[in-house]
Amino acid sequence: MTLRTAYLSTTVAAAVVWLGIGSATADVIQYSYTGHITAEDTTGPLKNYINPNFNTTLDTVSGSLTFDVATSPTSPGQWTLTGAQFNVTFASGLTLDFGAVTANTTGTNSALIFTSSDLTGQTPNVGMTSATLSLGFQSYTDNFFSVSTLPSTSASGLDETLGISYTTAGGSGYASTDTNLVVTAAPVPEPASISLLAMGLFGLTRLRRRRS
Repeated sequence: MTLRTAYLSTTVAAAVVWLGIGSATADVIQYSYTGHITAEDTTGPLKNYINPNFNTTLDTVSGSLTFDVATSPTSPGQWTLTGAQFNVTFASGLTLDFGAVTANTTGTNSALIFTSSDLTGQTPNVGMTSATLSLGFQSYTDNFFSVSTLPSTSASGLDETLGISYTTAGGSGYASTDTNLVVTAAPVPEPASISLLAMGLFGLTRLRRRRS
């Protein structure tokens, strides 16, 4: 077997492996969510981004929470999600970015709440000095965060909520969605897996050209 043939065989195998198990074994999960703000108490800049009449178009929010499920829980009922990314975007154009996410279950194991108070960015900059973003699942009973029991796809009208509270130099405020928040979960391919797929497809192309 020549070196070139060996390389092609390796890359073909890599492509088959990635296509067969790559997406199923991704450790990075992304929750994507959409909903409508239905409650607020604002004395700061959020009042410029939320319709006080809660118009279903102007008060739409969306965002995502991306985290590595392979990290170990800090302790029963608490999980520090190192490197997680958490954000929310208002229909009127404001995006809030957060990091340093933690997951907690309540003492009675009846809720799971992802929370971050690490406000890393405001687009546009609206002068928030601090803020907290939380995503809550009110029906959750696993105190040890087993991957198989983490919330996945939910239908509108269930018990998921998103909450934002913040402070500025001029005051504080909050906003939250009702239980019509729609959450979907999907694996995120790791960079190494993407590179493996690219290498495999390249090898398949070379092999096909060589045979023709």
